[in-house]
Amino acid sequence: MDVLTTLTADKPVVIFSKSTCCMSHTVKALICSFGANPSVIEVDKMASGHQVERALIQLGCRPSVPAVFIGQQFIGGADEVIKLNVQNKLAQLLLRAKAIFIWSRSCCRGIHSPTGTGMPRTGLALVLCSILVLDSHMPRGLTA
Repeated sequence: MDVLTTLTADKPVVIFSKSTCCMSHTVKALICSFGANPSVIEVDKMASGHQVERALIQLGCRPSVPAVFIGQQFIGGADEVIKLNVQNKLAQLLLRAKAIFIWSRSCCRGIHSPTGTGMPRTGLALVLCSILVLDSHMPRGLTA
């Protein structure tokens, strides 16, 4: 557990990830969509990655990644982060941790969400809507 305390100290947001994990990528994209700049630790690229992964499993992460810490507090994995977002609680956690300094739902109205709320309903919605936004900005004849 001490290894996790060391890695999360003095950082507003830390995401433990694996470079090949699609849900880790989704969680990173979601948190970045608020304007936060999380510290991302790719455990599969660390020499001590197995030790970190064991500590995450002992903490209750199943699977071990993604594992999100906001304000040095363990939040959980993808399901918990997406649930907080759907409940409109994720932005408040990021504000309290000083990961972001201002947030207004209206600043993103309709950009990431087909419902016009600015808040994706699920990680899949975030990914799909991001592709739609990217695709809508591509010149004709090019695809994302």
